[in-house]
Amino acid sequence: MATTIALILIVLGALVLLFGKRVFVLAAGVGALLGVAFVNFLPGQQTGVFALLLIFGLAIAGGILGFFIKGLSHILVAIIGFLAGGAITLAILNSLGTNSGLIAFGLAVVGGIIGWVLADRFFDWGLVILAALTGALLVTRGLQFFSSTFAGVVGTISWILLAILGFLYQSRIMRGRK
Repeated sequence: MATTIALILIVLGALVLLFGKRVFVLAAGVGALLGVAFVNFLPGQQTGVFALLLIFGLAIAGGILGFFIKGLSHILVAIIGFLAGGAITLAILNSLGTNSGLIAFGLAVVGGIIGWVLADRFFDWGLVILAALTGALLVTRGLQFFSSTFAGVVGTISWILLAILGFLYQSRIMRGRK
């Protein structure tokens, strides 16, 4: 089961890194990242069927929501920005080994507000930045299922490098379209 979850996270993360500017792809990635964050709060459920269903279900729900609400894209992207900011904050706290309950929740809200402002104020660039961060986190979280080496400094460095590569790739595509 852990291998299946890992592969889903890695593939979805790669898709978000490559195509995250499309709102439904980013929404699916954010849904999966939220699923990972929720699963980490449930002891003993990180690799079970429940974890797979929660992560995959939230990814599908996010993708469907992003696909059907294109007309309200600025509102949807602001919501996705809030959720992505919170999920990214929780994932960073988790990878640093600091899950302090209420403090983590408060920091996730602050991260959500930053993500919301970023996505609302700088729509195109906000999508690129959130997609790079979300995709990189999904890939490194998936790699953590295969090797615990990616759970510390190596994982953080991998996340930063993947986020930079994703940002450069998507920003190059965005500049090419304009």
